[in-house]
Amino acid sequence: MPDGETQRPSREDASPEGPSVFRRMYRITADGEATFEEKTRRLIDLGRRHLDLPFGFLSRIEGANTAAHGGRDASPASSEEGSGPEEATQKILYASGDHPLLQSGKTCPLSEAYCQRTIRREELLSIQNAPTDGRAAEPAYDRFGLGAYIGSRIEVEGELYGTFCFASRTPRAQPFSDEEEALVELLTRWARYELERQRSRERTEQFAELVTHDLRNPLNAAQMNLHMAQRLLGDEGSLAGASPGAGGEEAGEDGAGAEKSASEKLQRHLRISRRALDRMEGIITDTLALAHGAQNLGPDDLTAIRFGDAVRASWEQAGTAEATLRVENTAETEAGSSTQCASAFLAHEGRLQQLLENLLRNAIDHAGSAATVTAGRTEDGFFVADDGPGIPPDRRETIFEAGHSTRDGGTGLGLVIVQEVAKAHGWSLSVSESESGGARFEVTGVDTAGS
Repeated sequence: MPDGETQRPSREDASPEGPSVFRRMYRITADGEATFEEKTRRLIDLGRRHLDLPFGFLSRIEGANTAAHGGRDASPASSEEGSGPEEATQKILYASGDHPLLQSGKTCPLSEAYCQRTIRREELLSIQNAPTDGRAAEPAYDRFGLGAYIGSRIEVEGELYGTFCFASRTPRAQPFSDEEEALVELLTRWARYELERQRSRERTEQFAELVTHDLRNPLNAAQMNLHMAQRLLGDEGSLAGASPGAGGEEAGEDGAGAEKSASEKLQRHLRISRRALDRMEGIITDTLALAHGAQNLGPDDLTAIRFGDAVRASWEQAGTAEATLRVENTAETEAGSSTQCASAFLAHEGRLQQLLENLLRNAIDHAGSAATVTAGRTEDGFFVADDGPGIPPDRRETIFEAGHSTRDGGTGLGLVIVQEVAKAHGWSLSVSESESGGARFEVTGVDTAGS
């Protein structure tokens, strides 16, 4: 800029109110040097100032049944299946303001927070005047004393994560405007986007580390044994066996023994190399399956599938000659089974096969090649159980972590694939003890075809 000239402010920056709140929000979110926490705290302060509410916070809801909170305006006193709000917890992750109970790290039962209502709504919740709105008798008002509140639920990859909220002890004189509600909605969308990016980045780093580590060992084994095989092939004397002796005579039995020994060594090196390459192929296959399995599915991706047909088709790929598959509680096996259990359900055929193959293969790996595996429908899903040693309760959460394997040489991705495929369908996955004392994996939340 030439000397003596000054930069003219934009029309928006020159206004008495300065830049619009949405422009200021953009500048904060576009700051490539700031961390997620730094941006979140600055956005909370931006919202507090614009809404004229002294308290702002981003919360994490833990222990809530996300499927149970998907409806609009459910009553907080309603009894729902699974983990209800009275069993869940609100934890403040980031906060601004001087309210002693709304500080980073503070927790409370979800049943005593306005967020219990917020997470049940698809649109945001706004409260202009809690006492006159009939909320003075609610546990949330009694605990926090908030006369005004506005908040929206945050979903990450289709699952409830938490809420983005602003509040005041003093009721508002006017209802929240469309612009104010739009700001809170945009803040919520930004948080969802950033949290999903963060999860995706963490998964990518985790998979890259896992795959790099697991590929290195079989690759080194293959390289070393192929090198040894190459040395044997290059040693003409060791493979000739019948190479001429000092007087032109053949080496006889000693030469034949040397040939056999060299051939056995060569075959051994090649077998080890083949196993190493097969393991590398398995890691690559599982990694690709995991990448595809994690992609969310829409209604157009699903077809009506009968469980008996699907599990038998998967058994052909995963089963062994010694193992036994028992299929229960389907239209094909029990004429007296309930309509719900006998009905076809909606799933992506290819990914369902991935899920079932990995569950069946895991059952055989865990219980032994001669295991008896039982699979069947339930009222809202299906299960796969084995007669092996089972999984101790304190290990049932860790088995779904990448890298965990129930057998030597496993990729540690099988159950991760199962979990990701279930999530992509919107299903829930759990593990418990089977009737025979083995492991029982159960998938719930499955939609019946035509329902």
